[in-house]
Amino acid sequence: MGVPIPRIGSHAPGAEQRARDTLHRICDLGEEMGVVFTLENLNPIDHPGCPFGSTGAVLSLVSAVDRPQLRINLDLDHTRIGEGDLIRWCEVCPPWIGDVQVADNPGRCEPGTGEINYSGVALALKGMDTRARSPWKPLPRATKTPPSPPIRFASGTGQRGNPRPFPA
Repeated sequence: MGVPIPRIGSHAPGAEQRARDTLHRICDLGEEMGVVFTLENLNPIDHPGCPFGSTGAVLSLVSAVDRPQLRINLDLDHTRIGEGDLIRWCEVCPPWIGDVQVADNPGRCEPGTGEINYSGVALALKGMDTRARSPWKPLPRATKTPPSPPIRFASGTGQRGNPRPFPA
């Protein structure tokens, strides 16, 4: 669950610059290791007071750093809860998207079991000019078994595939 973050109205002075500086150092490590790091958006309902938790805040940070070693892990469930307008975020975020997480709301269950129109979202993702992977992270409603392997939405094939493993 992590360390609880107290609800605060705004960031501490200079937090955005410190975050950008830290992300640049992380990108330097990514460049040395040949990996890409992703920064996930959260939502203020489930993660109140979390700095840089919204889709807009994460997009702002990632685009300000502007390094190929840093991309957005666009969690569509968090975007739906915190901001809504999923298709617009799918259109605005490229080329910054590295991963797209799909889960339906409520309950982070598989697409098609809740209120999100994943047919429209899948069409928007298919048209993206990106090589984003889509980790399949919903919790299946009926079985409560582990989630299925990742699905490659951006390729337009809808076929399951495994992302490149993190080097040892």
